[in-house]
Amino acid sequence: MASDSWSLIDALPVAAVAHREGRVLHANAAFAVALGFGDVGALSGHTLDELLHEDDRALVASRTHALSVHSSTLPAIDIRWRCANGASLTMGTSSARMRVDGEVAILELGPAAGPSAIPAPFAPMRQLTSVVSLAAGVAHGINNPLTYVLANLDSLREQLRGLEGKLPQATLDELDEVTAEAKTGAERVARIVHSLKVFSRIDEEQRARTELPPLIEAACALASNEIRHRARLVKVYRPVPAVEANDARLTLVFFNLFVNAVQAIQPGRADDNQIDVRTWTDNGRAVIEIRDTGCGIAAEDLPRVFDPFFTTQPQQTGTGLGLSMCHGIVTALGGDIAVESTPSVGTTVRVSLPGFSGVPPVIPVVTRVSTGSGRSGKILVIDDDAAICTAIRRTLGRRHQVTTTTSGREAIERIKSGERYDLILCDLMMPMVTGMEVHGEVALAVPEQADRIVFLTGGAFTAEAREFLKRIPNERFEKPFDGGRLRMLAKEMVDDAKLPPK
Repeated sequence: MASDSWSLIDALPVAAVAHREGRVLHANAAFAVALGFGDVGALSGHTLDELLHEDDRALVASRTHALSVHSSTLPAIDIRWRCANGASLTMGTSSARMRVDGEVAILELGPAAGPSAIPAPFAPMRQLTSVVSLAAGVAHGINNPLTYVLANLDSLREQLRGLEGKLPQATLDELDEVTAEAKTGAERVARIVHSLKVFSRIDEEQRARTELPPLIEAACALASNEIRHRARLVKVYRPVPAVEANDARLTLVFFNLFVNAVQAIQPGRADDNQIDVRTWTDNGRAVIEIRDTGCGIAAEDLPRVFDPFFTTQPQQTGTGLGLSMCHGIVTALGGDIAVESTPSVGTTVRVSLPGFSGVPPVIPVVTRVSTGSGRSGKILVIDDDAAICTAIRRTLGRRHQVTTTTSGREAIERIKSGERYDLILCDLMMPMVTGMEVHGEVALAVPEQADRIVFLTGGAFTAEAREFLKRIPNERFEKPFDGGRLRMLAKEMVDDAKLPPK
């Protein structure tokens, strides 16, 4: 509801104005005061352009377009606003996409007062508005190098097995141990990257049937480094029903609860402290409990723990927004969140969510009848990162004829000119010609080859890409991938292919 959104904006301690298609939807008192309008009512009827310096209107329009198309937040930059008296006011302004009454609106956030000083509450707010973009960017940036690191480690271990009898066994054993340790470390990074990718989808509105344990594990991975320095983590997962939720937002809830637990425990005594996470079912509801042996919360503070901006942490440590966000997300799902605490003993936070009551989605299953021949096939790899192309060729090249290209346009021309492939591994997001465009042109020219495309996805999706993946039935293979799984996919696709005789 719009009124709920406006109440949230009104509660912000920073200047905030929401707009859509050049029309100001709502502004809070801090924004009105900053621009010298005195009260919010004086802003009524103004267009966005009327409130912007004429030289910055194009800049704001460009940022608005970016937010509408692919970004969820944009970091703060200096924007000149037009004051009530005609003077200009430069404010560090960050921007975020929000949804009001089912439609996208843009929220501009600036400091509470003039340009010379940013009040203390604004710094964490700026961090919050950029953290989602940071998560998506970090995940995408790490994914490609991590993909070829893992693929090359798999190839190296295979080659080592082929050297048995040619090198001293002690040397082979040591090399195998080194590569195994490297792969374990890379897989740990992969789990963290996966968690960041889940976290980066927090701006999505849609809910779906969601299993809880993977989300708890994703939150654990994000907080793992801090946890291990302060406490032992004990997990007891009993069966819980699936829930209807946005997986990124629930991951944020669990992440915040782990962070709160960590911050309640002094570092350096990990063996003496413990954080427990437990799940169980209660009358058809999923219950998730996170308990710590930290400093606890005073009885007089307990009634205020869900109030926005209330925190018992030092200002540089806590923003006072974590539990408030958790409460909002959980209650919006029809759930409950409760806190019990005893000073010097610890705190328990319990989340209860209604079980999923809808019909589970029917996921199309592609059934392939494998000949079991393990025949050699023709594979085309399309990825703008040459190192990934090389790594996949190493992984699949011993059995299959692998052609690689970093150009989506070249791939399209190869297929249009008559080349045919049993499997086409195509990166979804490429800078010049995207995987979506490759699929579209191939589907028009050679439909049966479009059916052979499997998309390589790295996690940085635009809204267009998300809709595309929902719409088309082609399989996708998430980076970073396991070499064994990739070889199995190639075998299944090649055995299933019905190419004309070569």
